[in-house]
Amino acid sequence: MKPAMAYPAELLRHQVIAVAASGLLALLGAGVALGAWWAGAALGFAGAGAAAFAIGLWMACLTLAWYRRAWQVVNAVPAWPATATLVAERGMDSTTLYVAVDDPRGGGRQPHRVALLVPPWDCAALLAAPAEVHLFIDPQNARLVAVATDRGMLWCLPHNVPGPVPG
Repeated sequence: MKPAMAYPAELLRHQVIAVAASGLLALLGAGVALGAWWAGAALGFAGAGAAAFAIGLWMACLTLAWYRRAWQVVNAVPAWPATATLVAERGMDSTTLYVAVDDPRGGGRQPHRVALLVPPWDCAALLAAPAEVHLFIDPQNARLVAVATDRGMLWCLPHNVPGPVPG
């Protein structure tokens, strides 16, 4: 059994931001729902506020559970060696990082790409060129949770459903 690694700072930072944003959404939703109810406004305002509250709480719980599970998988499951390519898609206001990977388990499965958290370290050297990596796949649901590179760990986003590689 491999030694457990400390909980990664980049995951903790992301969790704090995601839970804070989800908490603000939940508080805003609760405020709108209560304010609409108190003022006797249309039921739609109260319903929208209640929906925002529920979504905010659900997202906070989902984020915490996903990254705790990802960390447990990295600490307990052996990694699969693979070759992968990192791709950055730059938009007007953000950059999204993807890993395009062939399934290391074989069986003729199609390659897919998965969205990643942008790491705190410079990953430019890994972009657009195939690199040797290690994949951590959750044995309970066969989802990719993390990618180990020579530079560090890349963590998958919780809403990931592997999609086909475009092109």
